[in-house]
Parts: sequence; C-alpha cells; structure tokens
Amino acid sequence: MAKTTINGDFEVTQTATFGGDVEVTGGITVTGTSTFNGQLYADSFQLNGGGVVDMFQQYGYQVGVVTVTSGDTYSVTFTATGVSAGDFIFTGTPDGQEDDLISSAFVDDADVIKLKIHNVNKNTDFATTTATWGFLGISFS
Repeated sequence: MAKTTINGDFEVTQTATFGGDVEVTGGITVTGTSTFNGQLYADSFQLNGGGVVDMFQQYGYQVGVVTVTSGDTYSVTFTATGVSAGDFIFTGTPDGQEDDLISSAFVDDADVIKLKIHNVNKNTDFATTTATWGFLGISFS
C-alpha cells in the first residue's frame, strides 16, 4: 500500500479512511470518525476532543540467555529515550518463551524502562533464549 505524507498539522473533521501508511510531520487532530488501515506516524494526536497522545514509540531490547528460577522474577532496565513517569509501557514475551513466562514493563525513571520476567511454573527453572523483546510506549497529557 502507498504511504501518504502530510507536511504540517493535519485535522480530520469528517469521516475519513486511509488505506496505507500515513505520516504527519506535525500533529494530527481527529474530531470525526477515522479508520487507518496502515501505520500512523505523527508528533502528537488529539482524539475526538479528548486527551492528547504525545507519543507512540516502539523500543526493542535484547535479553541474552537468563535462567529464571521457578516462581522467581528476573528484572533488567534499559535506556528508552523519551519515556517518562506515568507513560504506559506494553510488552509481550517473545515467541517460544511464553509458555512459562509472564512479562511486564514500566517506566523506572526518565528514559528508562524496567522489564520484569516472571517464571510462573512452580516446578521448573526456565532458561530463556537470546531474543529481542518489543515494547510500545504511550504518553498522554
């Protein structure tokens, strides 16, 4: 699908549908009903007159082989430029490691995400494989 590039701020006031990726070099305000069927990139979002989404940012961090003892939690922090206290951080456990592990992530300090990997299996230690963990940071104002 084609990518639409809009230089400057962009406002959607009526129903709009975009079939491909949309990149806005300024902010986007949506007061109508909009459907984005591709990736949407913008410096900030205002949705239906509600709060402003300041940032959607993706991060990745590679965790090497770690043995997480049964019932225990392994924690690691890493630099994630742009995150701050109160941001929502979403993560998922990489493929092949999800059966016995639960992960969570949060902003530990400005520009720092803490990943916690918990082994829910009470009988077996779990050795992770080297994998890149993905994160989505969302900041609201």
